Amino acid sequence: MKLTAAAVKREALALKKADEAEQKRLEDLEWNQRDETEFVTWKREMDQRDELIRLDYIQRRKIEMELSRDEAILAQQRKAHENRIAARDMKVEAHKREGERGQNAKEDFDKKVVVVEQVHSQKDKAAEAVSKMKSENRDLRD
Repeated sequence: MKLTAAAVKREALALKKADEAEQKRLEDLEWNQRDETEFVTWKREMDQRDELIRLDYIQRRKIEMELSRDEAILAQQRKAHENRIAARDMKVEAHKREGERGQNAKEDFDKKVVVVEQVHSQKDKAAEAVSKMKSENRDLRD
C-alpha cells in the first residue's frame, strides 16, 4: 500500500491525539487519584439500567391500557345485556298493565251496565207507580 505524505501526517496526528488523551488521563489519575474509565463504566451501566426501567414502564403501561380496554369492552357488553333484560321486563310489565287496564275497563263497563239496568228498572217502577196511582185516583173518584 502506498502512503502519501498527507496519509502519514494524518496517522501521526491521530497517534499524537491518542497519546495526549492517555497522557491527560494519567495526569488526572496522578493529581486526583481517580480513573475516569471507572466513572464512564458506571455511567454506562446506570444509563442501561435506566433504559431498562423505562422500557419496563412502557411495557407495563401498554399491558395496563390493553387490560383497561378489555374491561371497558366487557362493561359495555354487560350494560347492553342489562339494558336488553330491562327492556324485556318493561315490555312484560306493560303488557301485564295493559291486560289489567282491559280487565278494569270491562269491570267498569259491567258496573255501568248494572247501573243503567237499575236506572231503567227504577224508571219502569216509577212509571208503574204513577200509572197505579192514577188508576187508584180514578177508582177513588169514580
